[in-house]
Amino acid sequence: MIVIVILIIIWQGSVKKEKSALVQNTAVISKKEIKIDFNRLTGQDLRNLVSFPEIEPFREAASSTDETGKEIPETKIGRENPFLPY
Repeated sequence: MIVIVILIIIWQGSVKKEKSALVQNTAVISKKEIKIDFNRLTGQDLRNLVSFPEIEPFREAASSTDETGKEIPETKIGRENPFLPY
């Protein structure tokens, strides 16, 4: 029984090697030429681009006004340690 299994493994290995050798000999790889148009970098489309406005950093305290127009003093937003339970 063991001899039959060993013969099958050897036979499978030799058949696969022959098939892979045939495939490697017939494979043709064609290389495509890459063309880069650097004139696009100086084109009118890129000249018309507008940068984004600068975003102001987040402030911890915010002042605002109420319905009557009275200014509300700055209030602190958030908690000292947000991971503590209430």
